[in-house]
Amino acid sequence: MTGVDENEQRRALDIGYRRAELTLEQLWTRYFALGGVAGTVEIEAYLHGLAPLPALQRDLLAHAVNERLDELTWRHRVPYSRQAREGPGEQGPLAALVILLEQMRLAPPERLPAVAAAAGRALGVRALIYLVDYEQRVLNPVPPADEPAREAHAVDTTLPGRAFRQVEVLPSEAGSAPRLWLPLLDGVERLGVLEVILDDRADLYDPVLRRQCQWVASLLGHLVVAVDHYGDAMDGVRRQRSRTPAAELIWHLLPSLTAGTDRFVLAGLVEPS
Repeated sequence: MTGVDENEQRRALDIGYRRAELTLEQLWTRYFALGGVAGTVEIEAYLHGLAPLPALQRDLLAHAVNERLDELTWRHRVPYSRQAREGPGEQGPLAALVILLEQMRLAPPERLPAVAAAAGRALGVRALIYLVDYEQRVLNPVPPADEPAREAHAVDTTLPGRAFRQVEVLPSEAGSAPRLWLPLLDGVERLGVLEVILDDRADLYDPVLRRQCQWVASLLGHLVVAVDHYGDAMDGVRRQRSRTPAAELIWHLLPSLTAGTDRFVLAGLVEPS
């Protein structure tokens, strides 16, 4: 949206105001709630072209009308006096990342698979998380609650296991639908893989889509570790056997088993994990 002059903005505001089905008092109430300082007389005079308003006050009026138009789903919008930044929208890579950030802010750990699926839908794909067990032998699926269970994949003998081991994006045309396997990482620590199911085989080799899916996988890797502090949903998927209370305490006191910088990587393993 580009900036417009005051007269053009006022004409668009007048049209939008009439379409918004607001009384002058209702418009002023919405405008005042946004921080507007002009009175109803000043607003009425501006709408009739009898008095000017500062750019900020014009924009607050425009925003008040646009909020009402959004409620009415009218496609025309009142322009602002200066260039306005676009929001993330409902589709695309930015929308996918915003979904992960906003929907997981107050969500319990077990909601992460459903939020990951919602982020995938924003990219036009289906996304499913697989987490590796602590022995790093099996990739266990973590499907949303409303989806059926899926089979696990061995780390040493399957394509998703290869994506995990080699930390690379691998395409697959086998099965009923094409898919990408992307490593899930927290820094340099390998946590599992993200399965991305596509509608079109041509998308397998789309570098832009791959990059966008990598962004989602990167953020998901950090979220897996972050939510693990607030519940055991992710830990339960990775754990192959129960721990004693003493082992549980020791486990949570351990530092990260993998760490790295741009100069070196250090990894360890605890047995039994």
